[in-house]
Amino acid sequence: MNINPEHRVVLEKIVVAFGNRNIASNWIIAGGVAQNINGLDIETKDIDILTDTPTVFLMHEALRDWIVTPMSESSNAIFSSAFGQYLIGTVPIEIAGDLKIQREVEYHLSIDSFVIKSSKQISVGSAIVNVEPLEESLIADFVLGRFSRVDKILEVLRERGVNWEYIEKRVYNSSNPGLLRRRLYELFKCNN
Repeated sequence: MNINPEHRVVLEKIVVAFGNRNIASNWIIAGGVAQNINGLDIETKDIDILTDTPTVFLMHEALRDWIVTPMSESSNAIFSSAFGQYLIGTVPIEIAGDLKIQREVEYHLSIDSFVIKSSKQISVGSAIVNVEPLEESLIADFVLGRFSRVDKILEVLRERGVNWEYIEKRVYNSSNPGLLRRRLYELFKCNN
């Protein structure tokens, strides 16, 4: 598994803290760390965790000794969610609940049972942790316009295969599923 050793140590602390609070496993590691675990070679400094809004407030309590920015409902021109920031050692952690990306196409990164079942699972300490499917990373980074990262994701997905069922289901979390689906299909055609 491709994960920075410092990130692994911090993930172990997070898992212990969540376990001590009996926080359900309805959360995923997302962003750059998830992409590293899924085979991309990118540099990432922080650990991103996605879940639902009620769970982020439980996580906030579990990580209260490492708070940088308290958990609260927040939004800016691009993101809307319940959001908090933490720091364990030198590793920043960002946790978002019911994250919504607001771009040309609005996309909801809702973490539901389908996402959890589709996630890669890794062992961290004595726990099993869900890792964001690479197809989810593709959709989110495409909507965000992070095209250099999209190209790297496409390269890995071409090698291992694409779960089109996942993409088909998840585009319905956008404000314009037809447009998003068409653009993702075009992206694969153009890059073949």
